Amino acid sequence: HIEKLDDENIVFKFANGSLKVTIRQGDLSKEICDAVVNPTKESMLPNGGLDETIHKTMGTLFVNQVIAVSQELQDNSCPIGQSRIFVAKNRQNRNIALFVINTVGPVYHSEEKEKSAFLLQSCYSTSFALANLYSL
Repeated sequence: HIEKLDDENIVFKFANGSLKVTIRQGDLSKEICDAVVNPTKESMLPNGGLDETIHKTMGTLFVNQVIAVSQELQDNSCPIGQSRIFVAKNRQNRNIALFVINTVGPVYHSEEKEKSAFLLQSCYSTSFALANLYSL
């Protein structure tokens, strides 16, 4: 189901088993939902753009978790094609998502398009798997 809300917002909804997914065009850092999926790099430390905005919006609880995992696992905290889930803020603050799912997508190269497609599909699969595991 695709719905155009206005000139800036489009919503795409579908179900994946018990998981109900809504994909919205708009400012992800302002979504009130169970989880947002954050594109990041392998260290999971913010690298500008949406990743930086998510870190600033979600606050110290989220940032401290990411830093701890990044320091423990160093530059391979989240390999390409994989996802990691973190608590964003407590359930009393419903102004933002409860969880952030970090995922690392591939850099597309035409000579490795099958590998890139597989890794991108893996980002979606691992993100959905975490959302299902946490009953989001």
